[in-house]
Amino acid sequence: MEIIIAEKAGYCFGIENAMKMVRDTIESGQEKIYTLGPISHNTQETRRLADQGVVIIEDGDVENLETGCIILRSHGVGKEIIDTINQKGLPIINATCPFVRAVQKKVESYDAAGYQIVIVGNKDHPEVVGANGWCRDKALIINDINQLENIESYDRICIVAQTTIIESRFNEICGAIKSRVNEVVIFNTICSATAERQAAAAKTAKEVEYMIENWYYRRGINTGLDR
Repeated sequence: MEIIIAEKAGYCFGIENAMKMVRDTIESGQEKIYTLGPISHNTQETRRLADQGVVIIEDGDVENLETGCIILRSHGVGKEIIDTINQKGLPIINATCPFVRAVQKKVESYDAAGYQIVIVGNKDHPEVVGANGWCRDKALIINDINQLENIESYDRICIVAQTTIIESRFNEICGAIKSRVNEVVIFNTICSATAERQAAAAKTAKEVEYMIENWYYRRGINTGLDR
Protein backbone atom coordinates (compact mmCIF):
# COMPACT_ATOMS: atom_id res chain seq x y z
CA MET A 1 0.00 0.00 0.00
CA GLU A 2 1.36 3.40 -1.00
CA ILE A 3 0.91 6.30 1.42
CA ILE A 4 1.03 9.80 -0.04
CA ILE A 5 1.52 12.83 2.18
CA ALA A 6 0.08 16.03 0.80
CA GLU A 7 2.47 18.81 -0.10
CA LYS A 8 2.64 21.66 2.41
CA ALA A 9 1.86 19.29 5.29
CA GLY A 10 3.17 20.29 8.69
CA TYR A 11 3.39 23.53 10.63
CA CYS A 12 2.87 26.84 8.86
CA PHE A 13 5.34 29.70 9.31
CA GLY A 14 3.38 31.27 12.16
CA ILE A 15 3.41 28.12 14.29
CA GLU A 16 7.06 27.37 13.47
CA ASN A 17 7.98 30.89 14.56
CA ALA A 18 5.94 30.60 17.78
CA MET A 19 7.53 27.25 18.63
CA LYS A 20 11.00 28.74 18.15
CA MET A 21 10.14 31.59 20.52
CA VAL A 22 9.09 29.10 23.18
CA ARG A 23 12.27 27.06 22.75
CA ASP A 24 14.41 30.21 22.92
CA THR A 25 12.61 31.32 26.10
CA ILE A 26 13.19 27.94 27.73
CA GLU A 27 16.87 27.98 26.78
CA SER A 28 17.24 31.50 28.21
CA GLY A 29 16.67 30.09 31.68
CA GLN A 30 13.48 32.06 32.25
CA GLU A 31 11.52 30.72 35.21
CA LYS A 32 7.73 30.34 35.17
CA ILE A 33 6.89 30.35 31.49
CA TYR A 34 3.21 30.59 30.56
CA THR A 35 1.49 30.40 27.19
CA LEU A 36 -1.92 31.94 26.64
CA GLY A 37 -3.67 28.88 25.26
CA PRO A 38 -1.71 26.02 23.66
CA ILE A 39 1.13 27.30 21.50
CA SER A 40 0.41 24.45 19.10
CA HIS A 41 -2.53 22.12 18.55
CA ASN A 42 -0.13 19.18 18.52
CA THR A 43 -0.86 17.38 21.80
CA GLN A 44 2.48 15.57 21.87
CA GLU A 45 4.31 18.86 21.45
CA THR A 46 2.38 20.64 24.19
CA ARG A 47 3.04 17.72 26.53
CA ARG A 48 6.75 17.91 25.73
CA LEU A 49 6.74 21.62 26.55
CA ALA A 50 4.81 20.93 29.76
CA ASP A 51 7.55 18.49 30.78
CA GLN A 52 9.97 21.41 30.43
CA GLY A 53 7.89 23.59 32.74
CA VAL A 54 5.75 25.51 30.25
CA VAL A 55 2.27 26.07 31.68
CA ILE A 56 -0.81 26.68 29.52
CA ILE A 57 -3.17 29.31 30.94
CA GLU A 58 -6.40 30.86 29.72
CA ASP A 59 -6.99 34.56 29.12
CA GLY A 60 -8.85 34.99 32.40
CA ASP A 61 -5.91 33.61 34.38
CA VAL A 62 -3.74 36.65 33.60
CA GLU A 63 -5.37 38.66 36.39
CA ASN A 64 -4.06 36.20 38.98
CA LEU A 65 -0.43 36.14 37.84
CA GLU A 66 2.20 38.11 39.74
CA THR A 67 5.41 36.65 38.30
CA GLY A 68 6.56 34.82 35.22
CA CYS A 69 6.90 35.34 31.47
CA ILE A 70 3.81 35.16 29.25
CA ILE A 71 4.04 33.98 25.65
CA LEU A 72 1.18 35.14 23.44
CA ARG A 73 -0.19 32.36 21.22
CA SER A 74 0.23 32.55 17.46
CA HIS A 75 -3.52 33.14 17.11
CA GLY A 76 -3.10 36.39 19.03
CA VAL A 77 -5.03 37.99 21.88
CA GLY A 78 -7.08 41.11 22.41
CA LYS A 79 -5.55 44.49 23.26
CA GLU A 80 -7.08 44.50 26.74
CA ILE A 81 -5.19 41.36 27.72
CA ILE A 82 -1.88 42.85 26.58
CA ASP A 83 -2.66 46.03 28.53
CA THR A 84 -3.35 43.97 31.66
CA ILE A 85 -0.04 42.12 31.35
CA ASN A 86 1.84 45.39 30.83
CA GLN A 87 0.16 46.94 33.88
CA LYS A 88 1.41 44.03 35.95
CA GLY A 89 4.91 44.60 34.63
CA LEU A 90 5.26 41.01 33.42
CA PRO A 91 7.49 40.26 30.42
CA ILE A 92 5.68 39.38 27.19
CA ILE A 93 6.93 37.26 24.33
CA ASN A 94 4.64 38.09 21.41
CA ALA A 95 4.40 34.96 19.26
CA THR A 96 1.39 36.28 17.33
CA CYS A 97 1.59 35.19 13.69
CA PRO A 98 2.52 38.17 11.46
CA PHE A 99 -0.53 37.49 9.29
CA VAL A 100 -2.77 37.57 12.35
CA ARG A 101 -1.10 40.73 13.64
CA ALA A 102 -1.83 42.39 10.30
CA VAL A 103 -5.52 41.60 10.80
CA GLN A 104 -5.44 43.09 14.29
CA LYS A 105 -3.87 46.32 13.03
CA LYS A 106 -6.49 46.74 10.31
CA VAL A 107 -9.29 46.09 12.81
CA GLU A 108 -7.89 48.64 15.26
CA SER A 109 -7.25 51.28 12.59
CA TYR A 110 -10.61 51.10 10.84
CA ASP A 111 -12.53 50.86 14.09
CA ALA A 112 -10.86 54.10 15.19
CA ALA A 113 -11.85 55.65 11.84
CA GLY A 114 -15.52 54.92 12.51
CA TYR A 115 -16.07 51.80 10.41
CA GLN A 116 -18.14 48.87 11.58
CA ILE A 117 -15.77 45.92 11.61
CA VAL A 118 -16.90 42.62 10.09
CA ILE A 119 -14.78 39.53 10.67
CA VAL A 120 -15.58 36.62 8.39
CA GLY A 121 -14.84 33.54 10.46
CA ASN A 122 -15.74 31.31 13.37
CA LYS A 123 -16.75 33.38 16.41
CA ASP A 124 -15.26 30.79 18.79
CA HIS A 125 -11.88 30.56 17.07
CA PRO A 126 -9.16 32.13 19.30
CA GLU A 127 -7.84 34.18 16.38
CA VAL A 128 -11.26 35.75 15.80
CA VAL A 129 -11.79 36.32 19.52
CA GLY A 130 -8.41 38.04 19.69
CA ALA A 131 -8.99 40.20 16.60
CA ASN A 132 -12.35 41.30 17.98
CA GLY A 133 -10.47 42.50 21.05
CA TRP A 134 -8.80 45.17 18.91
CA CYS A 135 -12.13 46.88 18.18
CA ARG A 136 -13.54 46.79 21.72
CA ASP A 137 -15.33 43.49 20.98
CA LYS A 138 -17.74 45.36 18.69
CA ALA A 139 -17.14 43.41 15.48
CA LEU A 140 -19.85 41.57 13.61
CA ILE A 141 -18.60 38.02 13.21
CA ILE A 142 -20.10 36.28 10.21
CA ASN A 143 -19.44 32.71 9.13
CA ASP A 144 -22.41 32.15 6.87
CA ILE A 145 -24.17 34.24 4.24
CA ASN A 146 -27.45 33.65 6.07
CA GLN A 147 -26.14 35.76 8.97
CA LEU A 148 -26.38 39.05 7.05
CA GLU A 149 -29.67 40.17 8.53
CA ASN A 150 -29.70 43.89 9.41
CA ILE A 151 -26.30 44.48 7.75
CA GLU A 152 -27.93 47.38 5.85
CA SER A 153 -28.08 49.43 9.05
CA TYR A 154 -24.37 50.28 8.73
CA ASP A 155 -23.10 52.98 6.35
CA ARG A 156 -19.40 52.10 6.41
CA ILE A 157 -18.03 48.61 6.89
CA CYS A 158 -14.51 47.18 6.95
CA ILE A 159 -14.28 43.43 6.29
CA VAL A 160 -11.36 41.20 7.26
CA ALA A 161 -11.01 37.42 7.19
CA GLN A 162 -9.99 34.84 9.74
CA THR A 163 -6.66 33.82 8.23
CA THR A 164 -7.73 30.18 7.91
CA ILE A 165 -11.19 30.69 6.41
CA ILE A 166 -12.14 29.17 3.06
CA GLU A 167 -11.67 31.83 0.38
CA SER A 168 -14.83 31.01 -1.57
CA ARG A 169 -16.92 31.58 1.56
CA PHE A 170 -15.15 34.88 2.22
CA ASN A 171 -15.77 36.09 -1.34
CA GLU A 172 -19.43 35.08 -1.20
CA ILE A 173 -20.04 36.98 2.03
CA CYS A 174 -18.11 40.05 0.83
CA GLY A 175 -20.13 40.13 -2.39
CA ALA A 176 -23.41 40.02 -0.49
CA ILE A 177 -22.36 42.81 1.87
CA LYS A 178 -21.14 45.04 -0.99
CA SER A 179 -24.59 44.89 -2.56
CA ARG A 180 -26.28 46.13 0.63
CA VAL A 181 -23.96 48.77 2.14
CA ASN A 182 -22.90 52.19 0.86
CA GLU A 183 -19.18 51.96 1.62
CA VAL A 184 -17.27 48.71 2.09
CA VAL A 185 -13.52 48.29 2.54
CA ILE A 186 -12.40 44.68 2.05
CA PHE A 187 -9.13 43.10 3.13
CA ASN A 188 -8.57 39.50 2.09
CA THR A 189 -6.41 38.57 5.06
CA ILE A 190 -6.45 34.83 4.40
CA CYS A 191 -2.97 33.44 4.97
CA SER A 192 -1.20 32.22 1.85
CA ALA A 193 -0.26 29.03 3.72
CA THR A 194 -3.96 28.31 4.18
CA ALA A 195 -4.67 28.57 0.46
CA GLU A 196 -1.66 26.38 -0.30
CA ARG A 197 -2.83 23.70 2.14
CA GLN A 198 -6.36 23.78 0.75
CA ALA A 199 -5.04 23.32 -2.79
CA ALA A 200 -2.64 20.56 -1.72
CA ALA A 201 -5.39 18.66 0.08
CA ALA A 202 -7.72 18.95 -2.92
CA LYS A 203 -4.96 17.78 -5.28
CA THR A 204 -4.09 14.79 -3.07
CA ALA A 205 -7.74 13.81 -2.69
CA LYS A 206 -7.98 13.38 -6.48
CA GLU A 207 -4.96 11.07 -6.54
CA VAL A 208 -5.84 8.59 -3.79
CA GLU A 209 -8.60 6.12 -2.94
CA TYR A 210 -8.85 7.17 0.70
CA MET A 211 -8.05 10.49 2.32
CA ILE A 212 -7.22 10.78 6.02
CA GLU A 213 -7.35 14.25 7.52
CA ASN A 214 -5.92 15.28 10.83
CA TRP A 215 -8.53 16.04 13.54
CA TYR A 216 -7.54 19.71 13.48
CA TYR A 217 -7.65 19.87 9.68
CA ARG A 218 -11.33 18.97 9.86
CA ARG A 219 -11.96 21.91 12.19
CA GLY A 220 -10.19 24.48 10.07
CA ILE A 221 -7.29 25.02 12.49
CA ASN A 222 -4.25 26.30 10.56
CA THR A 223 -5.61 24.90 7.27
CA GLY A 224 -8.96 26.47 6.51
CA LEU A 225 -10.51 23.08 5.80
CA ASP A 226 -13.44 23.68 8.11
CA ARG A 227 -16.76 22.05 7.18
